[in-house]
Amino acid sequence: MHFNAFCDVISVADNQTYIIDENSSLNVERIEMGANSTLINNGTLIFDDNFDFSSCYKTGVTFTNNGYIECNNFINNINQWQWLATSVQFTQNGAFLCHQDFDCIVSAYLILSFGENASTRVKNVNIQKYGNQDLELLGSWKCDDIDITFNDGGRKIELGDIDCENFTLHNNATNLQLEGMAMIEHLSGETWGGATVTVNGGLIIGDKSGNVNIKATEESLISLCYNPSSGKDYDITSNGTVCYRIQYSADDLHYWSETPLQENDVIGNAICKGNYVSYDECIEGKTIFWQ
Repeated sequence: MHFNAFCDVISVADNQTYIIDENSSLNVERIEMGANSTLINNGTLIFDDNFDFSSCYKTGVTFTNNGYIECNNFINNINQWQWLATSVQFTQNGAFLCHQDFDCIVSAYLILSFGENASTRVKNVNIQKYGNQDLELLGSWKCDDIDITFNDGGRKIELGDIDCENFTLHNNATNLQLEGMAMIEHLSGETWGGATVTVNGGLIIGDKSGNVNIKATEESLISLCYNPSSGKDYDITSNGTVCYRIQYSADDLHYWSETPLQENDVIGNAICKGNYVSYDECIEGKTIFWQ
């Protein structure tokens, strides 16, 4: 039987576990969790407005989404210096729809994990991380803007599939690893020193700014859609496949008349393939290889 309910608050007491089963759909105002409590969502949670996780930031709390969550904004605005005896765990394995923003302070005591099966759709992502742990953002992401700031140790950011317009790395967020297919129109590095993006899967990129180096493995695919000049504009080391956009029409200005290897955009043993598509088609992932 499908269960539907409207309630103001889901409250989980200290040391208790509450499981929302897969046949349940709850409209809620907020969630409150006590110390060492666990909430597992296998059903549907729809927030009237914002999903504010700040009130759940207590020692030993575990929150896991295996179902569906919908909200206006996700907020975790906590004191990043607050000591906890046991870390808080926020795990996203299901579907997560935020109509506006995902704003999250990640302290040394918060384990934020997005698994391989997670599907996350949000307008803007703003993550401020403290502490020296990795940041796992796997699964699929669909958003406009992503800003990730590391304020302490520069551990790695693991990213799955992503489709976004602007992706910016700040401060000590200098180690980004792309494990899936990333479609990024504008990649920016505003870091303390240079940032390195390692492509183990695929990267479709419009342009980049700041000191960002791209390293691509043998099985990787990089698709370059925008060529600012006939000189060196990218810092790419690749042993995989690199697609580069060639002239598509008479008014097309930002294409490669030579290969990225010849322009020193790319070094290494890359296999370069000319891609006869418009910029818009390229950034959407279309390929028509020039023979």
